[in-house]
Amino acid sequence: MGIFQMVNDIGQADFTIDEIASYSGADPVLIERIMRSLIVSGLFTVTPGNSYKPNDSVKGLCEGGALKNMITFIHDVTALISQKLPEFLAITGYQNPKNVNLCPFQYSFNTEDRFYDWLAAKPMLYKAFCGMMEATEKLVLRWLDIFPASKRFESYRGPGATRMLQLVDVAGGIGHNLQYLLDEIPDLKANLVLQDVPEVLKNKVDTNKGEIQIMPHDIFQPQPIKGADVYVLRRVLHNWPDNECQQILGHIRDAMESNSILLIHDRIFPENGGEISSADVSLDLSMMMLFGSMERTEKQFTTLLQSVGLELVHIWKAEKEARCQEGVIEVTRSKG
Repeated sequence: MGIFQMVNDIGQADFTIDEIASYSGADPVLIERIMRSLIVSGLFTVTPGNSYKPNDSVKGLCEGGALKNMITFIHDVTALISQKLPEFLAITGYQNPKNVNLCPFQYSFNTEDRFYDWLAAKPMLYKAFCGMMEATEKLVLRWLDIFPASKRFESYRGPGATRMLQLVDVAGGIGHNLQYLLDEIPDLKANLVLQDVPEVLKNKVDTNKGEIQIMPHDIFQPQPIKGADVYVLRRVLHNWPDNECQQILGHIRDAMESNSILLIHDRIFPENGGEISSADVSLDLSMMMLFGSMERTEKQFTTLLQSVGLELVHIWKAEKEARCQEGVIEVTRSKG
């Protein structure tokens, strides 16, 4: 019917049924019935003049709006998988999904493709997904909000710096976090490398700072930057089951030297349930449905790291006020 888009396109403070009918071509009686639902939902209020006034959140439901993108993705993807999930679990004997090539996603859509390959062939859905992730990115923490980078990188700062920090953001997206690092620590002397697949890097953030080197890289191939001071994996491992995580981590381990560190920014779930938000639980189930992967506990991370010759040194936790399970795991090569 296009009611939300009408609000965005026309920009009036309120609308009468006749105006909505003129814009949409819909039956005025149908419009009145639909508007009752939108009023009860809190999206519109009725004015003294018997017209309909949208609230601020309606703009998010217009084409390209954050709520529109989220609803589209949930309706077209995750809701359908949720309907098939009980059937999938029953057929697989209620085993924990851990195969990225055969998880609830493939079963629900009758495809052999992995999620991202399947999504790339659906332009409208891909656009909604990217828009949803971009909006989400503005709400979540960066690893720099958790890890004390300013203090830890003190020796690489200012005119007294004896050498440059080499930091590799592995599967780092379009570069928001490296740009944030430069903005937060402007006197940092650093060689920063942004790695991701070419189709992601073509949308990289614009920067006038030459410290960011762009490098196409597949995380399942050997890491080309050897002996960097810092490698970063931000919200990467939760997209992959253990087998694939071992491959990703193994390539980074092979590139690390004894003084290199790996920073893993991910959610770290409490053992045995614990205090956890409904949003984090939903995310964990989404990882299971789309990738056969999971959000991990500290124990699960420790076991995973040890399996590839890496050692968990410290976990930096988000402030309690953040109301999330995010943390940064500091990792080195095992000494044994």
